Amino acid sequence: MVLAEVTRRGLMTSLFPLVPLFRRSSALTAQTVVDWNGDLIGYFLPGDPFLIQDNNRGLIGRCVQMEGENGCCWQCFLEGSDREVARLERGHLRFASDVSFQLKLLVLAAMARVMGQPRHGRILLHVRIQKDILT
Repeated sequence: MVLAEVTRRGLMTSLFPLVPLFRRSSALTAQTVVDWNGDLIGYFLPGDPFLIQDNNRGLIGRCVQMEGENGCCWQCFLEGSDREVARLERGHLRFASDVSFQLKLLVLAAMARVMGQPRHGRILLHVRIQKDILT
């Protein structure tokens, strides 16, 4: 998978790119997620919560940082149903049993992005690929 930075631009920024009065100070930086075939499979909007969008920019999930009994963890929820589909805890990423392969790839890429942020330091992300994940 490939991640690329994309800055959301407003109409005024597109029309007047050199005029600082029209620039939005809170521009959201989206990241595109492209699979091995070069097909766009989704977008990320890093932040708190970390948002996951499909290739039509529809919100499909959000990952939030939570404090648990074992320390800090990240939980990913489906938008609309608020069902937990994945949890990153102490470097281990676990998925719910009925999550699609494409959503697993998006969540895996999102968690790799989250763990790569400077504030998380050198925490390792362990992913165990099981036979049932690939089917």
